[in-house]
Amino acid sequence: MSLFNRLLNLHADKTPLEDFFTEIVAHLFRTNKEILSAWLKCLGLLEADVDLDAYISTQQTFERLSHHFTDSRPDLIIELVDGDNRDIIFIESKVGSKAGCDQLSRYAEILDKLPHFRHKYLVYVTRDFEPKDEKAILQRIPTSKVHFKQTRWHYFYQFLKTQTDTMLIEEITKFMREHQMAHNNQFSAIDIIALGNFTNSLKLMEQTMSDEVKEKFKRVVGSVASIRGTAFTQLQKHDRYLMHSWMRDK
Repeated sequence: MSLFNRLLNLHADKTPLEDFFTEIVAHLFRTNKEILSAWLKCLGLLEADVDLDAYISTQQTFERLSHHFTDSRPDLIIELVDGDNRDIIFIESKVGSKAGCDQLSRYAEILDKLPHFRHKYLVYVTRDFEPKDEKAILQRIPTSKVHFKQTRWHYFYQFLKTQTDTMLIEEITKFMREHQMAHNNQFSAIDIIALGNFTNSLKLMEQTMSDEVKEKFKRVVGSVASIRGTAFTQLQKHDRYLMHSWMRDK
């Protein structure tokens, strides 16, 4: 288990996963501006030969506009400064949830009203597939300089794997794997071969855990849970195939 997952488990009842991961990414960007610049270049938000000062903030609240029903609070804000030129990026992150009603439109309109910025970007990054229509998001500000960009966390994971490995990056990528943010939903040749043999492998595992093993387990413990249901759960969450049962107090 990653260090970050251990820390999250200590405060799981108070800290949402999305907010927790936002703080992790913000810390990475604050402590490693090279990684921040490289990621922004990958997204097409920064020119390859530009090196800017960057200021990172999280969960900053912006007062609602007159037609908004609530204030806006983007997860991550990045301000880029190059002499007299200033750019701003709002990043909204979703890990297992979806954007709220008009949430992205509100953020775009808030961006549109911010003065003194040359370029303005709204980045929506999700774990799950959730396509958004840029025209719908920017429909109230059609002549605005706000640009919308959508990406997925598994792209960020692949990006981190290309960077110089550090203890922090190792812990972040491990945390992302634990919360299904590393999967790109694309099958490799090895994946296809594995799927082709999965049924036979499953039967072999079930045969190994049944018959003599199951009977001996019942004699020692007294009962056994459903092998397939229990084993699939263990395989999905803990990368192991096993059976178990609770021992009753005597």
